[in-house]
Amino acid sequence: MLELTLIAIRPLHNNSKKHLTQSNFHHLAYSHNEFTGDVMLVRNTKGFSLIELMIVAAIISILATIAIPSYQHYTKRARFIEVISAAQIYKIAVALALQQGIPLNELTNGKYGIPDSPKNIKNVKSILVENGIITAISTQITNEATYILKPNTEGDVWTVSGSCLKQGLCHA
Repeated sequence: MLELTLIAIRPLHNNSKKHLTQSNFHHLAYSHNEFTGDVMLVRNTKGFSLIELMIVAAIISILATIAIPSYQHYTKRARFIEVISAAQIYKIAVALALQQGIPLNELTNGKYGIPDSPKNIKNVKSILVENGIITAISTQITNEATYILKPNTEGDVWTVSGSCLKQGLCHA
């Protein structure tokens, strides 16, 4: 956005008009006051003033200070959703095994339809099932947060715990 600022330098009388030539004052212009007959020198300026640029820089820095941490937390939560989603397969398998009457202490990875720990998942380091308790660990990107699911004896009510609650990556 360009701005034209007119700054009055000094009034000139009609007899000094002869000194205002285009060659002498190429960056200055003059304004004629019809009521008094005075001629005023004015300077044409284009662009932004320093204070305007400083205000814009301050606004941008305030927005960046607020937005960058929020965005980083948002991306960590989005990455941790993959851990929660991967754990759902194990949750269903443990619930089915419990409903078939298999005791909690026998439920581990690779038995009774419970899958082995996943391999090569971008945001999941490991998923371990021991005694029916599912422990999913995320990768370094999300600070290796843990997501722990503990079933009741029937497998229909689950308790969520782990470091993901403290970090705000999952909900109880």
